[in-house]
Amino acid sequence: MVSKSGKAKKRHKKQPPSFKSAEEEARFWEEHDSAEFEIEEVAEPVILSPSLRDRILKRWERMRATEWLPLPKSQARRLKILARRKKISWELLVYQWLEEKLRSESAR
Repeated sequence: MVSKSGKAKKRHKKQPPSFKSAEEEARFWEEHDSAEFEIEEVAEPVILSPSLRDRILKRWERMRATEWLPLPKSQARRLKILARRKKISWELLVYQWLEEKLRSESAR
């Protein structure tokens, strides 16, 4: 947004509502643009055992060594918001969703 003087105006962003379930949250973000909301980043340090760390890294490398899929920025933003709330990477969230869908479709 630009003022009459030609300077950019700062828009005050809204806080997203509280959700009762992941499904409710997913429906909300399907209908709203995350750019309109102030999203608080939450990061907590985690200490992993060496064996668990190695297993995670191996799995991550397998996932990253596959294909690349371009996404519209709006979808990527929504994915990142949902993933942050689940405390996982957005790539892992997409991987999990795709795997779940592929399994259900293969079972038909």
